[in-house]
Amino acid sequence: MSQGFFNHDKAAFPSVDGKYEAISVGTKPGESVNPQVVSAMREVGIDLTDPKVYFPKGMDSDFIRERQANIKRVIVACDDNCILPPK
Repeated sequence: MSQGFFNHDKAAFPSVDGKYEAISVGTKPGESVNPQVVSAMREVGIDLTDPKVYFPKGMDSDFIRERQANIKRVIVACDDNCILPPK
Protein backbone atom coordinates (compact mmCIF):
# COMPACT_ATOMS: atom_id res chain seq x y z
CA MET A 1 0.00 0.00 0.00
CA SER A 2 2.80 2.43 0.83
CA GLN A 3 4.37 1.80 -2.57
CA GLY A 4 1.07 2.66 -4.23
CA PHE A 5 0.49 5.78 -2.12
CA PHE A 6 4.01 7.12 -2.64
CA ASN A 7 4.16 6.50 -6.37
CA HIS A 8 0.66 7.92 -6.87
CA ASP A 9 1.16 11.04 -4.75
CA LYS A 10 4.70 11.95 -5.84
CA ALA A 11 3.33 13.48 -9.05
CA ALA A 12 2.14 16.42 -6.93
CA PHE A 13 5.76 17.14 -5.94
CA PRO A 14 7.91 17.88 -9.03
CA SER A 15 11.18 17.75 -7.08
CA VAL A 16 10.33 14.20 -6.01
CA ASP A 17 8.49 12.84 -9.03
CA GLY A 18 11.38 12.20 -11.40
CA LYS A 19 13.94 11.26 -8.75
CA TYR A 20 12.24 8.72 -6.51
CA GLU A 21 10.29 5.51 -6.79
CA ALA A 22 8.92 3.30 -4.04
CA ILE A 23 9.44 -0.44 -4.44
CA SER A 24 7.75 -2.80 -2.00
CA VAL A 25 9.52 -6.05 -1.18
CA GLY A 26 9.19 -8.70 1.48
CA THR A 27 11.31 -11.20 3.34
CA LYS A 28 8.65 -13.84 2.60
CA PRO A 29 6.70 -12.60 -0.42
CA GLY A 30 3.38 -14.24 -1.25
CA GLU A 31 2.14 -15.55 -4.56
CA SER A 32 0.11 -12.46 -5.47
CA VAL A 33 -0.87 -9.01 -4.23
CA ASN A 34 -3.60 -9.34 -1.60
CA PRO A 35 -6.95 -8.75 -3.37
CA GLN A 36 -8.28 -6.88 -0.32
CA VAL A 37 -5.39 -4.42 -0.64
CA VAL A 38 -6.07 -3.96 -4.36
CA SER A 39 -9.75 -3.32 -3.59
CA ALA A 40 -9.04 -0.86 -0.75
CA MET A 41 -6.57 1.10 -2.86
CA ARG A 42 -9.02 1.21 -5.77
CA GLU A 43 -11.52 2.86 -3.40
CA VAL A 44 -9.10 5.79 -2.95
CA GLY A 45 -8.29 6.02 -6.66
CA ILE A 46 -5.02 4.09 -6.76
CA ASP A 47 -4.67 1.20 -9.22
CA LEU A 48 -2.42 -1.66 -8.10
CA THR A 49 -3.21 -3.98 -11.00
CA ASP A 50 -0.14 -3.31 -13.20
CA PRO A 51 1.72 -6.65 -12.90
CA LYS A 52 5.00 -5.04 -14.02
CA VAL A 53 4.96 -2.79 -10.94
CA TYR A 54 2.77 -4.43 -8.31
CA PHE A 55 3.77 -8.03 -7.74
CA PRO A 56 5.35 -9.91 -4.81
CA LYS A 57 9.13 -9.40 -4.72
CA GLY A 58 11.70 -10.74 -2.31
CA MET A 59 14.53 -8.61 -0.97
CA ASP A 60 16.96 -10.92 -2.74
CA SER A 61 14.98 -11.15 -6.00
CA ASP A 62 16.37 -10.54 -9.47
CA PHE A 63 14.11 -7.47 -9.65
CA ILE A 64 16.00 -5.88 -6.75
CA ARG A 65 19.44 -7.10 -7.85
CA GLU A 66 18.91 -5.41 -11.23
CA ARG A 67 18.13 -2.10 -9.50
CA GLN A 68 20.47 -2.22 -6.53
CA ALA A 69 22.92 0.33 -7.93
CA ASN A 70 20.11 2.90 -7.99
CA ILE A 71 18.65 2.10 -4.57
CA LYS A 72 19.67 4.87 -2.18
CA ARG A 73 17.33 4.38 0.78
CA VAL A 74 15.80 1.29 2.34
CA ILE A 75 13.12 1.34 5.01
CA VAL A 76 12.56 -1.99 6.73
CA ALA A 77 9.45 -2.77 8.75
CA CYS A 78 9.31 -6.20 10.32
CA ASP A 79 8.90 -8.01 13.61
CA ASP A 80 11.55 -9.62 15.82
CA ASN A 81 11.62 -12.69 13.57
CA CYS A 82 12.75 -10.72 10.55
CA ILE A 83 15.98 -12.01 9.05
CA LEU A 84 17.45 -9.80 6.35
CA PRO A 85 19.36 -11.37 3.48
CA PRO A 86 23.12 -10.70 3.35
CA LYS A 87 24.48 -7.89 1.19
